[in-house]
Amino acid sequence: MWALLKIPAYRKLWLAQIVSELGDGITRLVVVYLIAHLTDNPLMLSLVILLNVLPSILLGTFVGPIVDRFPKPLVMISADIFRAIIVLLMILLQNSLEGLFVLICLAAFGTIFFEPARSAVIPQLVGESNMTKAVSLSQSTFMAMKLIGPSLAGVLIPLGHFGWIFTFNAFTYVLSAMFIWALLSHIQKHTSSAPKVNKMPYLQSLKEGIQVVMHTKALVALIILIFPVMLTVAMVNATQSAMMLFTFHIPAEHYGFLTTVSALGSIIGALTAPYWLKKLSPHLMLMLSLAAIGVSCISVIAVNALFEYLGISILYLWIMIVGYTAACTNVPLGSLFVTLTPPDVRGRSSALLDSIVNMGTVIGLLAGGALASTITPVYTVAVAGLLLVLVVLVFPLLHYYKALQSEKTPEQREGTVPSSV
Repeated sequence: MWALLKIPAYRKLWLAQIVSELGDGITRLVVVYLIAHLTDNPLMLSLVILLNVLPSILLGTFVGPIVDRFPKPLVMISADIFRAIIVLLMILLQNSLEGLFVLICLAAFGTIFFEPARSAVIPQLVGESNMTKAVSLSQSTFMAMKLIGPSLAGVLIPLGHFGWIFTFNAFTYVLSAMFIWALLSHIQKHTSSAPKVNKMPYLQSLKEGIQVVMHTKALVALIILIFPVMLTVAMVNATQSAMMLFTFHIPAEHYGFLTTVSALGSIIGALTAPYWLKKLSPHLMLMLSLAAIGVSCISVIAVNALFEYLGISILYLWIMIVGYTAACTNVPLGSLFVTLTPPDVRGRSSALLDSIVNMGTVIGLLAGGALASTITPVYTVAVAGLLLVLVVLVFPLLHYYKALQSEKTPEQREGTVPSSV
């Protein structure tokens, strides 16, 4: 996996991911802190989550044709510069609740251009046969930055210099754009390896992208699977904090450490996923990982019973297992989706997938919050786990599942690492 960093172009993309996600992690926590001090309404904090995914839900599918029309690095550079400007505007509006909400939504709008372009360009840089390793490295990097960014924000927030914090985040976007600009020069030297840029009219391009996805049974299978999965995972995420704080009454210092342990479990899962994919086919690993998440969520009932005797240690073990199994799911899922999608429509298919994922996430967050207030957080997590196990049991009975089994895996596809790029 780390051998991919010997590819100059991919190394630049990886460095761009590191710096931009570091800034994201810092700003996300700072914005939540500012909003919490501008209002005492908890609903406003939930609105932050909604505004982060709303542009993807409403516009994600329509962004895809634009992403496929232009060179992917140029799309990413434009998105980075746009997000840098938005973050700088947060300096001026840091005391305005309405202003911060508007800027959060605009920053998310930039992200819905950046992420599909990044997903589409990775196979071009590393080759189809190395997609599993690339997804694994990207996932582990994301979780590491998700851990480091908020931790650094926790040190910077007490200093109170929010203008400087936002300026630093804007700089990370500019630095990311510089790395991607250098990547663009590498790609231009090897244009023969790049997929053709889509030049058809917008509406025709949008229609073609949807038709390609809907007529590819393996992609339809993943979409059918991913919606209930994201819904149930979001239910767990919506309830997990309430369970820790209100059911188990975890002290603040332990709550922070539990979040860290969850992220560490995810990093370990992402790093070990390529090993498991050598033993298992991607579709089988995906189903087993989903089943493992479901069983671990159901086991929270046993954790609740054992907490009185074993104390907080049982929670540390449980949350690491949940983080590990979640990462083991993301790697084969991401790898399958990218490698099953024709290169010319990867931007459109990735944007469509993001819309579906975020829609399931929002519904799951709302359902999880409502259910937790009715049957307690512990049983809500268990119910979500049970729903996920049912999905794993029912999905193989659908004829779409056979399409996943018949598709070639990344390791079976021809291709080597394009070290010249």
